[in-house]
Amino acid sequence: MNEYQNLVLEIIELNSQNKVTLDEFKNIKRMFSKKHKLSDIPTNIKLIRAYHQLLKAKKISKNIDIENLFKKRSIRSDSGIVAVQVLTKPYPCPGQCIFCPNEK
Repeated sequence: MNEYQNLVLEIIELNSQNKVTLDEFKNIKRMFSKKHKLSDIPTNIKLIRAYHQLLKAKKISKNIDIENLFKKRSIRSDSGIVAVQVLTKPYPCPGQCIFCPNEK
């Protein structure tokens, strides 16, 4: 078990005693980083990866509160602003736009 999985387990344990707020979550990450002499504070992406590894190994059960803590910006998807990237095959320009962005 790696250090990030240990941090996830610690957060789950603290959350079961008393719901962890976002500020407390940030403090827990800072203290964990200092305690284990990590070069940087663990990112939410690394914690999400460790969380999913623990779920896959069936060492923990799914916890919505913990998943919401790990989300960076839940506000955007709640308000309807979601970044979507569309990758299409390259096709030649039909040249029928009223305003042509390629026009010189």
